[in-house]
Amino acid sequence: MLKSAIEREVGTVYSLAPLLEDYLVHLTDKGSQESTGNTLSEHYQIIKEIIAKENEDNPFADITEEERRLLIGIRDAIQHDDKESMSFNLNELSSVISARTKDYERAMKINRWAVPLAVLGLIASFAFGAFSLLK
Repeated sequence: MLKSAIEREVGTVYSLAPLLEDYLVHLTDKGSQESTGNTLSEHYQIIKEIIAKENEDNPFADITEEERRLLIGIRDAIQHDDKESMSFNLNELSSVISARTKDYERAMKINRWAVPLAVLGLIASFAFGAFSLLK
């Protein structure tokens, strides 16, 4: 229910496994501060089982759809010892990673100029504002 509430509020979809892992960390921290005994152990085991099932049902959930599809294809090819499919999926994954790297590098080059231009615009705004007040 909490996951659904967060998704509705933010407008995006989250994977359940990382949220449960964070909750486990919270339980462990809380359990180390308070003596909860078997309750912590029971919650821990239940949540670990849910995380394992979630990872089994939705592998690579934190990765974009294209990469997830290729990684699942690679995993299936390994399980079935299909070297041709493995090679194809690895080449496709390489292409996707290469394209994402180029996009990232282009964005970094564009962003490199963002702060200096913003500072220049702020200084120019103050200068023109002061100039208009003096006239």
